[in-house]
Amino acid sequence: DTNIDGGKISLKVDGEVVTFNKGMGVHATSYLVYDISQYSGEYTRLSAYLGVDYTKAGLGGNGVKFKIYTSNDKKDWKIIQETGVITADGNALYVDLNVANAKYIRMDASANGSNSYDHSVYADLRLIKPGYDIKSEVFEAIKPLSYYDDILSKQTAEYNYNNNLKLVLEREFVN
Repeated sequence: DTNIDGGKISLKVDGEVVTFNKGMGVHATSYLVYDISQYSGEYTRLSAYLGVDYTKAGLGGNGVKFKIYTSNDKKDWKIIQETGVITADGNALYVDLNVANAKYIRMDASANGSNSYDHSVYADLRLIKPGYDIKSEVFEAIKPLSYYDDILSKQTAEYNYNNNLKLVLEREFVN
């Protein structure tokens, strides 16, 4: 549940830096294999944010390519997700993949040339049961900083204090 430097996992998601409490940090080039056979009847999806930890943004890494496979025997692997190059400066890629009836999952992170600063991340990695709506977990009450600035910048500080105090406090929380 940390990046490879031992810190919190952070990725750029939709242009905003997001910190994750759960996930796996690895260095490219690497691969992880999980035996999910005891869960394959109950869990049919795998979801995660794939990316390069944001702490490496601006440091010049060449990025990482991800591949995710399934198998029933750990010999024959079927690719279910392949990404282009993802960098720490760019947005992470959210995946929600069908892993129904698979017994093994393999996740590869490959260096794109040099492997410097390729601190790959599988953030919020999880197996999901059929019918579960992962969006039910998203807390949408707090908006991006720009949302608050757009509203509050149209009024005076006194007006906002008297009429928009909740928005002012939410903005400070986000900031």
